[in-house]
Amino acid sequence: MSSRQSPERVALLSKCDHGNEERKGRGWRILDLEEVNHQVLLSLPMILSNVSYYSITLVSDMVSGHLGELELAGATLANSWASVTGFAIMIGLSEALETLCGQGFGAKLYRKLGLISKPHASFLAFSLSLYPSYGSTLSQF
Repeated sequence: MSSRQSPERVALLSKCDHGNEERKGRGWRILDLEEVNHQVLLSLPMILSNVSYYSITLVSDMVSGHLGELELAGATLANSWASVTGFAIMIGLSEALETLCGQGFGAKLYRKLGLISKPHASFLAFSLSLYPSYGSTLSQF
């Protein structure tokens, strides 16, 4: 294309035919159902993992609610405290580790990858060692 010719005009929204003759007469399409279906199938594992994660506290609160108001308040407070002090820190560290390890692996800096992941693994082992004592403390109530 030379500088003297004007650029071609292209519509931002095109007619949706996708090679199907039956769709041709429908006009402008804003939402592509095939793309939506593909995106939903890709996000399905993430949706299921989030629903499973939040259903743990939901079931715990439902069972505690059947025991009484005081038990429900205690279980809700314990879940909130565990989320703030333990789970949020571990999720934050894991997300940071995922980013740093991905960069180290992509740059083929395997020694640095080991230096980054060892402290996180030791912190994870320490946190898991506290788990049985945390569970036995909760069972007293």
